Amino acid sequence: MTVIKESYLSKYIERSDLLPLSFLDMSPYTGSKRGIRFRIEKQTSEEGEKSLLCSCWRGPFAYGHTDSSEMTSRSFAFSEEGLSEIVSWLNACAGGEAS
Repeated sequence: MTVIKESYLSKYIERSDLLPLSFLDMSPYTGSKRGIRFRIEKQTSEEGEKSLLCSCWRGPFAYGHTDSSEMTSRSFAFSEEGLSEIVSWLNACAGGEAS
């Protein structure tokens, strides 16, 4: 019997769909849901302050094969609160309401 995680069935991106900050501190994370693709990566300022840059775009192509003019990007705090804001923002992107 195959067990399917409930968040996979949800039409919305949920916090549990994203990896923890400890992973994002080491490597970018890409995913897709509801017709959009996204990439989250750590950014470090010259002062050493960390933030998360999230980019989203319509598929079908991966990040490296999509022109940056077709992406929408926004910075968020490098924190759990920032990840929660990313979830809301990505859901707005999927609904066509991102700013």
